[in-house]
Amino acid sequence: MKRILITCGDPNGIGIEILLKAANIIDLKDRIVFVGKREILSFYSKKLGIPLPSIEVVEVESDFSLNPGKIEKINGKFSALCIEKAVEIARKDHYPIVTLPICKENFRASGYDFEGHTDFLKYLTGSKKTMMMFLSPSFSVVLHTVHIPLNKVPLHVSKDELIDGIQFAYNHTKKLFTGKDVDIYVCGLNPHAGENGYIGKEDFTIKEAVSYLQGKHLPVKGVFPADTLFFRMTGERNIVYAMYHDQGLVAVKTKHPEECVNITLGLPFLRLSVSHGTAFDIAGKGVANYNNLLYVLNTTIRFLKGEI
Repeated sequence: MKRILITCGDPNGIGIEILLKAANIIDLKDRIVFVGKREILSFYSKKLGIPLPSIEVVEVESDFSLNPGKIEKINGKFSALCIEKAVEIARKDHYPIVTLPICKENFRASGYDFEGHTDFLKYLTGSKKTMMMFLSPSFSVVLHTVHIPLNKVPLHVSKDELIDGIQFAYNHTKKLFTGKDVDIYVCGLNPHAGENGYIGKEDFTIKEAVSYLQGKHLPVKGVFPADTLFFRMTGERNIVYAMYHDQGLVAVKTKHPEECVNITLGLPFLRLSVSHGTAFDIAGKGVANYNNLLYVLNTTIRFLKGEI
């Protein structure tokens, strides 16, 4: 079976702690390839008293800081170089990548002008389009818009953009689930999906896009009020197409805070991530919850085995 590349993330966050904990729970010693520095693994193993698993390490030659809980610019460049190295290997060997959290502040301060992993991976691979998907046991969420102000969202709710986004989500989720059937459930933008125009006209545009795709025989349903949609979903291949960041992520992170996997659609390899950040406030204290990473790793293995 293929190996799993795991990038270091920010060395001062909780990433290494949760990796050490998770790797000692499930037998991954012959599967994991850590992209970073063995010195970082050893530091946290000794500091926190967590056994150091025998895993392969791809050494990234760059300076870094080991000062848990501190935001330091030097680690922005180091975390970026770890991602670059992992992409290089993944493109050659077709390995999946699991990314540990980076600090976007020092990432950008180091000269990497990207919003985060998704944009950086798109750039590194030359991918034409990527979208963020969050998989959970009850449903998966694909985001039409991501990190933009809420008042800018309606500007992107055009028929063409919606058709392009929903079609992309369908094509890539079906590929992700190895050809198994998926259903796309499209959220409205406004409360109650606009109440037939009384609370906003954008939902008419969304319905036009949905109708167009239904005419192309895609399994697209909607438009649904978001507040009554999520609880009706019954599995990973129920894809909720949300209009904006919090519309989708509040639901999935509330229902499945530890069973939520961030997946980038549109890359030439499988990329998965935890759905949380560096948690600098608890870094190095030994109290970080590793259950989300454990779920991500088990999900990766399920993908590799064709079980999803």
